[in-house]
Amino acid sequence: MYAVGRKTVLEYVQTMSGLDDSFEWWGGAVDGRYLVSYESGDDHFDWTEGYQGRNQFLIAFQSQRLVPRPGTGVFSSDPRGFEGDGCDPAVTGCTVTATGASTPYSNPVFSNFTMIGPGPLASIPNDGNGAVWRRGTGGYFANGVLSRWKGIAINVRDPWTDSLLVNYDSLNIVNVLLAQNGFNYDTTGAGFGQAAVFAADNHKVYAANVGVDTLLGISLNPSALDWTPKNGSPANTGSITVPAAKVAGYFGGTWVNTAYLGAAEPAGTKWWQGWTSYNIN
Repeated sequence: MYAVGRKTVLEYVQTMSGLDDSFEWWGGAVDGRYLVSYESGDDHFDWTEGYQGRNQFLIAFQSQRLVPRPGTGVFSSDPRGFEGDGCDPAVTGCTVTATGASTPYSNPVFSNFTMIGPGPLASIPNDGNGAVWRRGTGGYFANGVLSRWKGIAINVRDPWTDSLLVNYDSLNIVNVLLAQNGFNYDTTGAGFGQAAVFAADNHKVYAANVGVDTLLGISLNPSALDWTPKNGSPANTGSITVPAAKVAGYFGGTWVNTAYLGAAEPAGTKWWQGWTSYNIN
């Protein structure tokens, strides 16, 4: 999506088994909801160059690296759940300043996301990180689940992005559940998203040996995918209300302030049923 504006309606869309990013925004401000990405060849949700849209209720599921059919192309060497850029300094017209601001300035909202990776044994090259914020991106990320990523669940790259996270309150990663990841946060020297940075952001953190399917009660069986958390799941509470100013006018003013984390309401409608499918052939 190149410079797509908010007059465009993006809802109830599934992508499956592509060779590149599932959903990618280059600038623009289009809002989205009820977005599903299964088995992406590259990143599930990717933005750059000033994207300003708001998105709620998103599912990403990666169980493996698929083998492309002969002649169709190759997979990326760094597939991720989120990959967010402010603006690549190598691109003409893009600048990143010492204060962290980028021109154009990416500042999206993503809330109520469930992003499940392939686990520690998957043949994923390079970092295998769940979410990467870099090149001076801002944004508000709330009420989500990041789990089963082989590398780092929350990876903040470069000092420009760190400035927005720590000094300017322009990058917020709040009220998320982290479980069964290789590392939940950046380790010393590996990036700027250290655990201490998020001490006041209400993260629910679990060890790498705590299975998210058992913890949440969701089904990761490709023949019966179900993202609804069970009764008593830690995802059923702990959400935050997204500031009203950030989601004003969203789909005619229908932003939902949930009580739960992730894409699925614990006792609500399974909104992905009846129109999505799973097939890797």
